[in-house]
Amino acid sequence: MNLFQSIKLQDGNYICRKTCKKCGLRDLNYGQSSLEKVLAHIKQVEQGAKLWEQFFAPRLKSKKLEIFMPVYVSEDTGLMALQEKRSFFFFWNKSEHYCVYRIADLCAYRLEIEQTSSNNKGSSQTNYYIRFLFDDAVEGLIMFRKRYSKKTSNRLIEYFDSLFGVVTPRQNFIDVMTQAWSSMMDLKSEETGFSLASKEEQQISMIKKMGNYKSGDRTKWLERADATLKEINN
Repeated sequence: MNLFQSIKLQDGNYICRKTCKKCGLRDLNYGQSSLEKVLAHIKQVEQGAKLWEQFFAPRLKSKKLEIFMPVYVSEDTGLMALQEKRSFFFFWNKSEHYCVYRIADLCAYRLEIEQTSSNNKGSSQTNYYIRFLFDDAVEGLIMFRKRYSKKTSNRLIEYFDSLFGVVTPRQNFIDVMTQAWSSMMDLKSEETGFSLASKEEQQISMIKKMGNYKSGDRTKWLERADATLKEINN
């Protein structure tokens, strides 16, 4: 590999941009990943393609999925999927790639609100994102963020709250804390007192401390997913 073909990982290893990176999803932060995590993610995507074809594709045709594109939820199997669509040039050589998770492993799904300047007159635009975080036991991509409309963001949170039986209203201060956290991380100052872990690892640690981590009951979803995965392994 030459300089233009390689990506340096956090652990000092290098991977090929043309081959290894194409095997994974764009949501994986390769610069903050180790070789072990990258290899686990490639396996995760390979397994995701098989699970999608067996369990999600048939339910997509029969409209038995809850869809928050690019996130798909299959309640009867206890699984959910993240989809990534690619095309080489406009609409040529299109392909789809997937990560499939157990619903029970979804530990946090949080609303993040950001203001961006829209023109030179000083006006701003409000953008809404949902950050998904999965249990540490998941090997590969465990955190990603997707942009939604305000209406869809609220509907998505209400939907997962209903799945897990979460009845306590989410507090607005959580969104404020998230934005403050992002600003602090961008400073990259030793005065903050944070460890030398990657920004992504520190974000995960902060989310776990903010009170809405693993809310609700996941027993039913764990049982359904384990039964489904046992079926494919047999």
